[in-house]
Amino acid sequence: MPTKVSPLFQRMMSDHEKGFVFRQYFETQLSQGEFPDVFTVKFEKSSERKPDNWFHPSTHPLWSERQLYHYLANPDQLESEKLSYASRMAVTMGTAVHSLIEECVRMGGHMVPREGICPACERPYGNKKGTCQEYGAADLETGSRGHMDGVVKFDSDGRYWDASQPGVFELKSVNETKARLKLDHDLRIDTIREIAPAYYAQVQEYMRMTGMRQALLVFVTLGFPWDIYEYQIPYNSLYAERMRDKYLYVRQCVKEGSPPMEPCCGGKMAFMGKACPARYICGVGK
Repeated sequence: MPTKVSPLFQRMMSDHEKGFVFRQYFETQLSQGEFPDVFTVKFEKSSERKPDNWFHPSTHPLWSERQLYHYLANPDQLESEKLSYASRMAVTMGTAVHSLIEECVRMGGHMVPREGICPACERPYGNKKGTCQEYGAADLETGSRGHMDGVVKFDSDGRYWDASQPGVFELKSVNETKARLKLDHDLRIDTIREIAPAYYAQVQEYMRMTGMRQALLVFVTLGFPWDIYEYQIPYNSLYAERMRDKYLYVRQCVKEGSPPMEPCCGGKMAFMGKACPARYICGVGK
């Protein structure tokens, strides 16, 4: 009589054959109740990061040269983003889900231990008040810094994942409707670069600053059936070095007191739309 195989096991084997490294591991762990009984979730009441003369991977990689120039030269005149009720709820609940997933990954032994001083905030790594409880990255030459969701290692190779090396770990939350319309379970790098260029740029910048050469970008839907979408992203040296050159050029322009020559609106930066933070500073924007 053939042995009955559970749907979860079948799904896990299918994911492994397709080259996933995270999704089947996390779904199995959570379905078996293997997660911490108690852990702390830190909610940030303000989503606004005031200009601090640093470029941040979560914000600035896709900004144009002129926007970056005004960010450095006229920081007090930038327009900040205001979150709606729905956006605030999404960010807050996303934080809770992120914390659960990160604790599960850490409990499973896949988070690389943090040691020494965080290069981003210059605090010692630790789990107590006053220490850095994240994973920092910084590049003094370009003036870029930020905190990643984690640095991970997994036991098996994936389609684009080398099990012998650590990689950047970034978690993003998304609503189910948007996920079904845009995301897929095919591990296609071109998909994520097309539909989420800001996230692609973010992990490329983290890899450039840390020297790591792979990143795991994971999306979790907020709501039933809580789908997990996984993308394994190799380092794109040409893309990352262009970002570095842009940052250096902007800082040179600020030093000389002369904005970059080429304007950035008129359709070229349409994705910013009315949300352009420098729209009331730039003469073209006015």
